[in-house]
Amino acid sequence: MWVHLLSVVGFFIWNISVTDGLPDCCNIERTDDALQVMCLQCHLQAIPLDVPKKTTFLDLSWNNVKSLLRESFNNLPFLEHLTLTRNKLSLIWSGAFDHLVNLKHLDLSYNLLDVSSFKGSVFQPLNNLRIFSINDNKFYLKNTFPETIFRSLPQIESLSIGLFDGFIFGKEFLNLTNLKTLKFHQDSKLSIRNTSFKGLEIMNISDLTFFVKTKVLESNALYPFQNLSSLYLNSRRYNDIRSVLPIIYGLRGRTMETIRLSYNYARNAGTVRLGKWDIRFLSTVCVRKLILSDNAIESISIAAVLSWTSRGCIKYLDLSGNSLHSPQVFFILKLFPSIQHFDCSFKRSVFLRKRSNIFDQRVYLPNSLVYLNFTHSQLTIFGYVNFVENNNLKVLDISYQQPSLECGGRMKGLEHLTEFDISGIDCSTPHPEMFTEMLMLSKLRARESQLGNSRTFHTRSLFKGLDSLSYVDLSSNQIANLNSNTFIDQTESLKTIVLADNIMERLPFQILKQLNVLEMFDIRNNRISSLTYSEYTLLHNYQSKSDNFTVKLAGNPLVCDCESLDFISWIGTTQAIYDKDQLVCVHNNMKIVKLLESFHEFRIHCVSQFWLTVSTSLAVIVLVFGIVLRLAWRYSVRLRSLCRQPVEHDTYPYDIFVSYCREDCRWIRECLATWLEGHDIEYSAEDKTFDTGLDLCDNIMGAIDDSYQTVFVVSCKFLEYEWQTFAMKLASRYSFREGRENMNIIILLDDMKQSEFPKLIRDIWDKIRPLQWPNEHNTDKTRLGTARKLFWEKLLKRIRKGNKRLVACSLVESTDMTVFKITLMVLMSPK
Repeated sequence: MWVHLLSVVGFFIWNISVTDGLPDCCNIERTDDALQVMCLQCHLQAIPLDVPKKTTFLDLSWNNVKSLLRESFNNLPFLEHLTLTRNKLSLIWSGAFDHLVNLKHLDLSYNLLDVSSFKGSVFQPLNNLRIFSINDNKFYLKNTFPETIFRSLPQIESLSIGLFDGFIFGKEFLNLTNLKTLKFHQDSKLSIRNTSFKGLEIMNISDLTFFVKTKVLESNALYPFQNLSSLYLNSRRYNDIRSVLPIIYGLRGRTMETIRLSYNYARNAGTVRLGKWDIRFLSTVCVRKLILSDNAIESISIAAVLSWTSRGCIKYLDLSGNSLHSPQVFFILKLFPSIQHFDCSFKRSVFLRKRSNIFDQRVYLPNSLVYLNFTHSQLTIFGYVNFVENNNLKVLDISYQQPSLECGGRMKGLEHLTEFDISGIDCSTPHPEMFTEMLMLSKLRARESQLGNSRTFHTRSLFKGLDSLSYVDLSSNQIANLNSNTFIDQTESLKTIVLADNIMERLPFQILKQLNVLEMFDIRNNRISSLTYSEYTLLHNYQSKSDNFTVKLAGNPLVCDCESLDFISWIGTTQAIYDKDQLVCVHNNMKIVKLLESFHEFRIHCVSQFWLTVSTSLAVIVLVFGIVLRLAWRYSVRLRSLCRQPVEHDTYPYDIFVSYCREDCRWIRECLATWLEGHDIEYSAEDKTFDTGLDLCDNIMGAIDDSYQTVFVVSCKFLEYEWQTFAMKLASRYSFREGRENMNIIILLDDMKQSEFPKLIRDIWDKIRPLQWPNEHNTDKTRLGTARKLFWEKLLKRIRKGNKRLVACSLVESTDMTVFKITLMVLMSPK
């Protein structure tokens, strides 16, 4: 009946929640011998059907899978690693794992499984399973272990499982004869008593881990683990380190590889000081690697260390994440005769007593010590400290101190140092000889050290003599450029340069040319927009000399335009760029590898754009040339008037030059020409005197020079013709030469305003005083004859004014008329 009910429930879930394919949030990564599929937080309700058949790694963490059906993994015979942690798994159907014959790692932690969720035989086909995690499920609710699993998986080597208060391991657990690693996880508080692991003496467990909160922790609880070499206990910030240390007593007399006691401090309880009573438990064990990180330890008394009888076994000591006073650290460090590795990094901020002044102190280090880590601590002594000589320290990390240190001093006694990290230290004014004694230095990190603002850095002296230096990390220093002699002493040693996150706009070409063994150059996240031919050819030559050479360019604002066509083409062909798939065009945020897929079309577009640019440029040139010609024509009055001197005449060939437009020919022929001939006035005009072989402008200027005056017959049509306005401008310009101010006469045939005339005419309008031709539109018909007679009289007076020939003729006419009148009076008078 129970089996039938499970069948109905399984069929129902299959029909309503099966996933037909991989969602878009899944990530697939392929390597030569592996295929990884990761679908984290994809809201999956069931196992996807379209997982590739050759998948070896499948991670479905943080989803909503509730059950594993018989068909869930039918198509995955090569799967080796399956992770289903943090789902809502509560049912595993028989046969669900039948096809996973190569599965080695299975993680079902943080789900809703209990003893009724599956049959023990469901895991029996997993003959190759070695690592199994089933912790943080619901087994603790019934205070029992899933012992049926243990019967089916005797071959597993690593087991992660949850505990419950009052737990006891049954006989089924003893079937795990190959078990080497055992991990316990539990959020709820429980007791670990001396009898908790009774019966496990025959097991060969070497690695034991506790992630538990304990109410009771008895000192002899670990005694059954006779073969234990590694212990890790994390009370999840619930138990004080002093209440955890007694558990080590159960391992008394043993030689251990690693003991790690971390995150054992009660929140908001302040710091702790370890004394003799606490250290006596550590004295019972000879441990090579001791990790006491993140336990809120403020101090370890000198007396406690001296009472630590087994401290000579310790080669690796980690006190990171505590609150130790830096001066005290150096005092107790000397008391560990065999220590090689010491870590006191990431000091927690606490209220400390006033520190003693230890500037200019000599620090003694154990001769065995080779690694010293004080990163993210609160040191104030480096740069003023001299290490006593004859130490063997090779690695020193003092990066990111709070408050920040200044590297203004010269450190002594570090002649054996090979690796040095001063990241985060203010080196804007470094001592020019700060590295002088570190002749064996091969690796230097100086990230975020303000070296870009240092004058010393841009000289040769800072790295002078360091001919073993092979790795330099100068990231995030606001470096804009490098002096060509910065690494002049490292031409045969420097293999790696990291200049990421600076403000460089070009590669340090001169420096790169000098380095003969360079293998990796990191210039990510700078301001480089493109590489010149010389720059990428140099990188290509490095890659040709060594297949190991790589350059990192990602994060730069690379410009993908037609000017950088050759550079983009080089990106597509070179093997030197390590992060080629991360290079992005800055203007459209397109990955360059995607652009290279259509590079042929891009090149054609650039060629087309080139010719478009050429043709556009030519068009612009032609347009500009036309505008220049237009302007030259418009302003040629000034040029011609300056370059041409008027012809001087004692007697001008013509009295007037008449300028008019063809639309006014009728008026000229019927009115003006007839009147001029009747008054014996010689005139020049286009149809009468122009030489057809000469340029129009030359004809106009010649006519003006040969005429005593110029008469412009202006109508609305007149100003539409360029040469007439040119003549008017030219004549007006001439009117200001040599006292010839009266050489312009304007006759207005239409009603026109002053503003319609060229500027030269407007400026002398009052001197010219144009004559208006009377017509039906501007004169009353009854007075039209009288008005026109007056018009001709004014015109004649203007023409005769200053004209010697016409004046003489006028006098002759006047004399003849006087003689005639006198004669007539004599004849008519009475004798």
